[in-house]
Amino acid sequence: MPADLACREARAAHAAPAATHVRRGVRRGPRLAAALALALLLPCALQQGSARPGLAGPFATAGAYSTDFTGFPKWRGMLERFARQLADPDAGDVRVWHAFARSLAAGDRLAELRAVNAAVNAFPYVTDEANWGMLDFWETPIEFLHRAGDCEDFAVTKYMALRELGVAADDMRVAVVDDHGLGTTHAVLLVAAGGGYYVLDNLNEQVQPITAQAAYRPIYAINEHGWWNYGPPPAVSAAGP
Repeated sequence: MPADLACREARAAHAAPAATHVRRGVRRGPRLAAALALALLLPCALQQGSARPGLAGPFATAGAYSTDFTGFPKWRGMLERFARQLADPDAGDVRVWHAFARSLAAGDRLAELRAVNAAVNAFPYVTDEANWGMLDFWETPIEFLHRAGDCEDFAVTKYMALRELGVAADDMRVAVVDDHGLGTTHAVLLVAAGGGYYVLDNLNEQVQPITAQAAYRPIYAINEHGWWNYGPPPAVSAAGP
């Protein structure tokens, strides 16, 4: 999604050495196979959705839940591309992705949230215009390892890294919010842990409870099973999923 100058400046730092090492490893891998077989992370819910909307919502407003992904072509496209990328387990890019995600295993949920947030946040912020020549493009995690990305790409990469570590889709949501502090639209990852939701944010090195993020007003949230609309402005027109 487009980000204003304040958001861009907030993520203008250079990548950490570990992130640079990962990106070099990706570049050395062979080209991704154009396989059409389904991969592990392509959810059957993409067609019909889950019957269960997951845990109690993270926001004061419950949100209208739906399993209809018709209005989310960028989310669906990202899932489908990622599935094609993962379909060749011997591809260099896939091996690097698995090694990166699995290196973040930490033994308990909160420790893994901190490890994933820190590792992904080590990559630089890069706008979709600079990366892809368009205003809004939702990257797969493998594309993110190559190019870094903007706020929703950080959130998606964290989501998929935690899926790799065994966190259930129903325990996570990529949330698009109005950031009243920066005056921009922003994306973060919400993860259930210890009876509440925590925020993994590319603008914050700390993993904090959602209750500590008073400046964020939800627009919509989404996972592999469904999505939540938190009211006007309409989710699709507001953030271009």
